[in-house]
Amino acid sequence: MALLVDTGFLYALADRSDAWHRRVVDYLAGHRQTLLAPVTIVPEVTCLLRERLGARAELGFVRSLAHHEIAVEELKRADWSRIEEILEGND
Repeated sequence: MALLVDTGFLYALADRSDAWHRRVVDYLAGHRQTLLAPVTIVPEVTCLLRERLGARAELGFVRSLAHHEIAVEELKRADWSRIEEILEGND
């Protein structure tokens, strides 16, 4: 079963000074699940990594995506329709 991850999880994994880094690393050491990232977080993760840790960190993340170390969940038409419904309800 895949582990759905968010920006905070992936950033903590990359940044050794992040307060959650050790917990994320320890968790992953004990669990062999595929990391599943929604496509919507990819731009945010790359931006944070470049701004805070530099181009090498950003490249490392993109490389992990290219080599399928982190799976990316694409959005489907139904997902966009649901997003629209949610946003309409927040007016």
